[in-house]
Amino acid sequence: GHITATTTTAVPTQVVVSESWYPGWQVTVNSQPAPLVRANLAFLGVNVSAGQHRLDFTYQPPWYYLVGKLISVVALIIVIYGHLFR
Repeated sequence: GHITATTTTAVPTQVVVSESWYPGWQVTVNSQPAPLVRANLAFLGVNVSAGQHRLDFTYQPPWYYLVGKLISVVALIIVIYGHLFR
């Protein structure tokens, strides 16, 4: 997933995006990596200074999800192979 937003603020603030916080989300502010914060216990947030900012939130699944997908694909291939050549 990818979320892009721009914000202009006169004072430092926390920007909250109503997307569920989950491991794998990252954020950049003006193309620079920034710490992602859990806002209201459930959402994505980032602290920004006063001024205009471009925010890019990106989701990259943790490695263990990719391993799980690989195991599922291999298992599916084995089942199909076993079904076709029994």
